[in-house]
Amino acid sequence: MSKLEEKCDKLLDKGNVTYNEACKLKDIARKAKENYTVYLQAAEQFSKASDIYKDITTLLSTSENAKNYIQTIQECEVFSEYYLYEKEQCLMAYKYEERDIDNAKEHYTNNQRHLKDAISLLSRMKRDDRLERQLKVWTFFEKSNVPFYYSILAREAWDEDNVVEALDYYREAWEKSKQVKEIAIDLVDMGVFDPVYKRISIGNFIGMAANISASLSKLIYEKYRNNLTSNMAIELLTLFLDGYYQSSEAYRMNPEWDDYKKGSEVVYNNICNFLSENKKNWKDIYIEFQEEKRLLNIMKKLDIKHYNEIKEEIDIEKNKILKLWGVGSFWLVTFLIVFGGIAVLSCNLKWYALLLVLCFGQVALTVIGALILRTIDGLSEQNFIKLVQLAFQYQFKFTKAFSKVNKDNE
Repeated sequence: MSKLEEKCDKLLDKGNVTYNEACKLKDIARKAKENYTVYLQAAEQFSKASDIYKDITTLLSTSENAKNYIQTIQECEVFSEYYLYEKEQCLMAYKYEERDIDNAKEHYTNNQRHLKDAISLLSRMKRDDRLERQLKVWTFFEKSNVPFYYSILAREAWDEDNVVEALDYYREAWEKSKQVKEIAIDLVDMGVFDPVYKRISIGNFIGMAANISASLSKLIYEKYRNNLTSNMAIELLTLFLDGYYQSSEAYRMNPEWDDYKKGSEVVYNNICNFLSENKKNWKDIYIEFQEEKRLLNIMKKLDIKHYNEIKEEIDIEKNKILKLWGVGSFWLVTFLIVFGGIAVLSCNLKWYALLLVLCFGQVALTVIGALILRTIDGLSEQNFIKLVQLAFQYQFKFTKAFSKVNKDNE
């Protein structure tokens, strides 16, 4: 091995060590927001790794036997460009967390340019299986960066109080994340990607959906909290719950990402605050979400006494309905049998007698209705007696008047 090759091998080892260190730092930064300043350290290491590969390219391309190192020179050029992409990616994430949107967008433009250049160089050179796989991975990265760009635009609009525009960008980010997720799943199934990419992509997609649900529900609640109807309360709680379940699932998919756990806790607290401020709507909420066991448990923890009162009231109403069906059916059948028998007998009666039968049938229906209400506690005993008295009183007046008319006619 020549001295040139020995020197280049040492530089390659140094470059690989530097790159691996940069990846570790980037991983620390992305797992928790409070670590976002570590992105700067990662960017610095990626930059050093790129410079090392540039040095190797210069050494080999200026040597007397440069033709013998064409493949190595090309690979070093490709990876030097890719490491610059990683550097700009870290700086973009840092500026995003700093809410320095203009610079975040600039770094996004830069990282996309470096990635495109790396892909272009790699696509033009001779590739073995390792490089072929690398090309597919980088092409995927090019697509996976798009949702983050829409997140940058959404944050910019949000900071400028353009809430509707922000939500439009969040929805676009969500759609792009969905596409990325599907691509990642396909590439994992094809054996191109390590399964970890599938898990991370699905987690990112779910996390994006959680952010949209949480942001939208918080926005609507802050706007209408002083004039909230039961229907609006149910719609808002649906959004809150969606955000809570989505962020919990995202954390389950990526347990090392502390942001998803914290996001789930934030949405949980929003649900608790919402329920505490809207106890007047608990009855409607209980009826709508009685299958959501986790929500009912939250309500119990907040106010077990009020929860039990609501539950008892709803159970009583359910029992009334069952009683109404059972008792009402009995009295209706009884009425039909009795009135049917009278109707059969009335075939031999005069028309005015038939009219009397119909009048008394009307009284019977009124009494049956009163009996049903009394049975299901929908009518007090005193009002029940009054209702029956009135039914007979008015019907008696009608009968008396009818008899007088009939007498005159005779």
